[in-house]
Amino acid sequence: MAAFHYNFAIICRVPNALKNRSVGSEHYPDGIDVEKAKQEYATIREVLKNCDINIIELVEDESYPDCCFVDDTAVVIGNTALIARPGHTSRQGEVCS
Repeated sequence: MAAFHYNFAIICRVPNALKNRSVGSEHYPDGIDVEKAKQEYATIREVLKNCDINIIELVEDESYPDCCFVDDTAVVIGNTALIARPGHTSRQGEVCS
C-alpha cells in the first residue's frame, strides 16, 4: 500500500516565454523547444486524467517564464498547504500573481 493517496495534481501550462528567458536557458544555445515542452505537458495532463486525479490547471503567465515549474511551490498534507517563496529573483513576483 502506498504511503500517500494523491487526490489532486497542480499543473501549469507552458508559456511561450520559456524559450529564451527561463532560468537555466543559457544551457540551451538554440533556446528551449517550447513546442516539445507543450506536447510533453499535454501528455502528462492526459496521464493524470487517466489516473483519476483531480487536476488544478493554472494558466501560463508570460511575465514569468518559469511559471510552469510548479513542483517546488507548495507542500500539501491533508487540509494544510505550505506555500513556498521562490528563491530565484525571476520567480519572486509569482507569489503576488
